[in-house]
Amino acid sequence: MKKQFYLLIIISIFSQKNLFAQISFESGYFIDNNGQKSTVFIKNLDWKNNPKELIFKVQESGPSEEKQISEVAEFGIGNELKFVRALVQIDKSSNLESFLSTNKNPEFVTETLFLKALVEGKAKLYQYEEKNLLRFFYSKYDGEINQLIYKKYRIPQGIAQNKFFINQLSADLNYGNKLSEDLEKISYKAKDLENYFIGYNKFNNSEPIIFNKVNTPNPFHLYLRSGLIFSSFSAEKVSPDQRLYPFENPLGLHMGVQFEYVLPYRHNSWALLFEVNYHRITSNGTNNPETQYLDFRAIEFPLGAKYYFLDKNWGRLYANTAFVITKNLDSSIQLDDFNIELTKNHRFLTFGFGYSANRLQIEYRRDVPRNLDYFYPNWRAMINNNYILVGFRLF
Repeated sequence: MKKQFYLLIIISIFSQKNLFAQISFESGYFIDNNGQKSTVFIKNLDWKNNPKELIFKVQESGPSEEKQISEVAEFGIGNELKFVRALVQIDKSSNLESFLSTNKNPEFVTETLFLKALVEGKAKLYQYEEKNLLRFFYSKYDGEINQLIYKKYRIPQGIAQNKFFINQLSADLNYGNKLSEDLEKISYKAKDLENYFIGYNKFNNSEPIIFNKVNTPNPFHLYLRSGLIFSSFSAEKVSPDQRLYPFENPLGLHMGVQFEYVLPYRHNSWALLFEVNYHRITSNGTNNPETQYLDFRAIEFPLGAKYYFLDKNWGRLYANTAFVITKNLDSSIQLDDFNIELTKNHRFLTFGFGYSANRLQIEYRRDVPRNLDYFYPNWRAMINNNYILVGFRLF
């Protein structure tokens, strides 16, 4: 039953699209194969990978419709996003070191893709991303769209790079008589290439149109957190004669820091988290408070993921889950004349649900119940922690 319960929590946190989706339909347009432009409301998925279809509504309160890439020549949302359909040759050879080709040259395949516009003007820059694949394309004076070629490949001495895109920039898009050593400083990254295309357009008296320039907040956050731990604790001797040692409801103190990295897609909904926490829980026995005592102290290292949803003016709700590794610090359970030293470090899952606004957050967290020590086979000491935590974001 417990496994089913926590499995249900995981499914609820990370699979309930209706509850957690903060994807919205935003005012935009698309152009069909006949050149007809339609103003619609587009489902903004904040695409990390380039889309293959378009979901939209003719009216904001109406039903959603879908068009495949073969039906849409172009679509966009305000000045934020623009995708252009193009039949291109693309090198899909892997850049992952374990899957590198020994072929220096690009291995082209011809595909129809939605390319993401980054810069437009006399020279245009596009991006295509798919899982671990990242490629950039360009066109000049509305001519043919070609890939800027960059490829890692394997040689007997190790890994080499084909940086032919430098030659392409030099031959097709050189401005200001840039030298080869200046071009060699350009990396095959969006920011470097965007800056170069912006410079080219301005040099040629073409005011560049720059997409994807939404102000992105700092993805790194640091929270100071503290709160109370409400525990249920039971100690039991299971053999040779069974005996239960009841305890008062333990109350503990939690203090720690949380590092958060917000992933740059899906409207900043997903985040990775890492924490360093200290907590102490104490309790006396109910029958023999002078001889029964719990003193549990530990440092915890949770590592997990957080999902923000219901992003409103009044704040955001979030849910998280983490895998926790603990380091016990001189913890023990005194049971009449028997003392259990809690030396074992634990690994378990924890789940949280919280509210965040500005720099403050409030969170309810619950650990998976666990046995505090396994070195005493005739004893069982189960603890179940619930937390009320308050955090303050430093940055």
